[in-house]
Amino acid sequence: MPSPNSLLPHFAPRRPPTSSRHSKLAIPSPLKPFLSVIRIIIDNRPRKFQHLPKPPIKQWHLESSHTIPTKWGLYRNLIRYSRMMDQILQKPSDIITQKIKSEFERSKSERSVSEIQERLREGYLLLNKLISAKEGNKVNLEELSEYCHQIIKTAHRESWAKVYRSQLEARNKRPPKPIMTGRFLRPTILNGPLPRYANQPLHITMMISSRRKARERRLIEERKIKEQIEMMEEEINPSPDIQFYKTRLSQIRECFVRERKRERQVYSRKMLDEIEFARRRRPVDLRKRKVYQRLRRRMDELTAASMPEEGSEELRKEMEFWNS
Repeated sequence: MPSPNSLLPHFAPRRPPTSSRHSKLAIPSPLKPFLSVIRIIIDNRPRKFQHLPKPPIKQWHLESSHTIPTKWGLYRNLIRYSRMMDQILQKPSDIITQKIKSEFERSKSERSVSEIQERLREGYLLLNKLISAKEGNKVNLEELSEYCHQIIKTAHRESWAKVYRSQLEARNKRPPKPIMTGRFLRPTILNGPLPRYANQPLHITMMISSRRKARERRLIEERKIKEQIEMMEEEINPSPDIQFYKTRLSQIRECFVRERKRERQVYSRKMLDEIEFARRRRPVDLRKRKVYQRLRRRMDELTAASMPEEGSEELRKEMEFWNS
């Protein structure tokens, strides 16, 4: 019987020799030029992940064919004729000129072709009106005068809207709620001397809660350690681990001593002054809040009584005014 380490003979069929060289020699000579062309086509075929360079994006708004006519043909003539028209209309300031500058500044970031075409159309219409009004066209002159009046009216409305908005914000600004009540939160084993708050801050509540839970855990641990020490002292040969339990018991009792010291703390002079000031100030603050609540209630009643009915002509005009 052969040993386990002996190799058995390999009876598998032998691998036939490669025939690549023989097949290359067997190719007829007239097909060799076609094979070289096919090989070139295969090497240059488009791959699946081939990087195709993207054509550069044409930024038409930066081309000279658009910027030069807009700046030198439209904007320059608009500023020129608008200044003349402001002098003819004898307005207190360059109203039309400032409006044109603000409109160009506002629309300079637009990139949409349709939006730019609309702005250019409006600009050229205004330029035609300015030129014809300078030449003596009364209709265009009246339209530009009305246009100036509309600009002044809109600016006046926006300025007063800011004033009304600031007054409304000031009216809606609620008086500060007094936090300190002017009373005392007596010191206990869980907290030191503190002022009493109307809504007690969350961090004080969490501090008291965490100290209460820690005290309960220490009481339970103290009772278990005492029982363990009593059991170990009753043994004939006490375990050396008894010293560890006694050290831990002394640490727990030190915590109880610190809690009793916290209970005997007194208020500082600064805290007493703050509590006294809050006691005097609180009625005034509460009175202000009550006045504010009555005013808000009265304003809401007046607003509800003076509001036009839904679907009325007055409401429609008011909404158009504020949305314009």
